[in-house]
Amino acid sequence: MITWRSTGSLCAFLLACSRGGSERVRVESLQADSVRGSRSAATTPSSSDTVRRYCSQGVGPLPISEDSIGPLDLGMNIEILRAACPASRDTEVYGHETANTALLFPFDGLTVLAVQHEDSLMPQRPADAWIVRGSKGLVLGQVSLSAPWVEFTVAFGAGIVDAQSEEDQVTVMFCSHPRLLFFVAASSASVALDDRPGYWNHNLSRIPGVAGLKELNIFPSPNPTWHC
Repeated sequence: MITWRSTGSLCAFLLACSRGGSERVRVESLQADSVRGSRSAATTPSSSDTVRRYCSQGVGPLPISEDSIGPLDLGMNIEILRAACPASRDTEVYGHETANTALLFPFDGLTVLAVQHEDSLMPQRPADAWIVRGSKGLVLGQVSLSAPWVEFTVAFGAGIVDAQSEEDQVTVMFCSHPRLLFFVAASSASVALDDRPGYWNHNLSRIPGVAGLKELNIFPSPNPTWHC
């Protein structure tokens, strides 16, 4: 069972807020607060139980793209995904007023969740959203999940940022990769200085270059209300 700190809706597509009469969807971090009844995926395994406790992966950081995470094809249904990793397990994702079901994949140094907006997992359907947390991942073949934020901006260029002061949360979508949302460990107060009612904030420079990435979310299609 996973408890989430974020309030409101689980998915980035479900919670809309108004800015000066112009509505757009605000996103909530899918950051995990705790995993009960199981060890962290970042725990170093013994050689005898690696296969049993972790999903299979090659040497080095797990490659992450818009369509796959390591051996996992993000378009596969839950039944096929479960078979691809015998170490996967069912869990639940809780927000402030929401609860969604998910399939958790424990990789070495990385936790991946396939989330469905249902009360129970639908085996013949794919995930509605994917959550990636940890350090041993390589985003789009270019940047490590453990890299400082400046490396993401250099690699992916222009984007838009949403700073939610009530959550002290900074969320970025790069214009070249609209299906990915990056949740950055940075103060929302300083980033929100450039917010204007009815307009997206394009100034990523207020996010400290040394900030770290808290979480990466991947969606099957771009959010139509988030646009550059």
